[in-house]
Amino acid sequence: MATLPREPTILTISSFDATLGAGLRECRLDSLSFIDAYGLVGMAIAIRAGLSGDKKVGVTAPARTGMREHLAAMGFDDFLRQYDHPALEAEAETMESSGVVVPLRSAADAGGEQAISQLLWDQLRDHVDPQVLAALGEGVWEIVANALEHSSADALVMAQVYRSSRRGQPPDHDDKVQVVIGDAVRGIRAALASSPHYAPESDLEAIELALEYLVSSVHEDPGRGQGLSTTAPKRFRPCPERLSRSACRCTLAAEMLQATTPQHAGSRQQARELIAGLPRPLTGERLAVDFGPLLVPTPSYCDEIVKLALETGSAERLEVLNASLRARQLIERSAQNRGVTGRLRIAAAVG
Repeated sequence: MATLPREPTILTISSFDATLGAGLRECRLDSLSFIDAYGLVGMAIAIRAGLSGDKKVGVTAPARTGMREHLAAMGFDDFLRQYDHPALEAEAETMESSGVVVPLRSAADAGGEQAISQLLWDQLRDHVDPQVLAALGEGVWEIVANALEHSSADALVMAQVYRSSRRGQPPDHDDKVQVVIGDAVRGIRAALASSPHYAPESDLEAIELALEYLVSSVHEDPGRGQGLSTTAPKRFRPCPERLSRSACRCTLAAEMLQATTPQHAGSRQQARELIAGLPRPLTGERLAVDFGPLLVPTPSYCDEIVKLALETGSAERLEVLNASLRARQLIERSAQNRGVTGRLRIAAAVG
């Protein structure tokens, strides 16, 4: 039977776990007066888990009109409609993503990660060190990618900015940004156990194993397993002395294939879309990719471009232009892992 919130009045990152009750068939929100992004994603995931198989879960609407409208604006009614459950507030609509909120949505929906990345950039770029901001963005991209590629099911994402002046619930919402990614599937241990190469005996062992370089449940691709290990704090160090040896000046020929990365990109799927948009096949071609617009390079995005261009795509050469130090590091390491460094050229950084 389902484990759902028990008639909560407040659902937040601090209170959510304490409200869960096993064996419930109904999620009663009659008394709900405040819910944050963590509480909303957690509630939606709990409902989804309760709906597995032929089970049914009832959801009662909050008594307060303002709370019903808020849940609808945050995407909860759209979530319920996916399971043929009537909306809690028929007249309200989900708000658009902005610099202060990314409503509840499927991680598989196009644009989810970009919207969260843009929110983080808008809110934090003037307040935190650029490397910290890059690490946060990179971590978000990689966690979403793991949920989609390794969990065998979809995940839900949401982000919201909380201001002390807007009467948030202290201490969780005193001028804070919440980015929430949730799923209720097999987990890291089961994902790794699906590979013939690993057999972790505990969840802790599985987590430690997943943080090792080139460890992945996608065992058929030896270049995978760069995401979690690279975003772990102990690994986030640039290596300029090694990169300098591969830097070169690139002159673009008119017939060379060319592509430019978006400003917000980090998933393998986005890398596939970039390569798929080229006007002709890569075999025997030279490809130049301009990384200049890319704000936050990720291991997954960079590795997939190298893989599709030089390994599966059989391009004669991949030339990387205007890449940040972090992007250059990730690209070069991916090429080394896949044995294609002889066909990679990284242009010397301007300035």
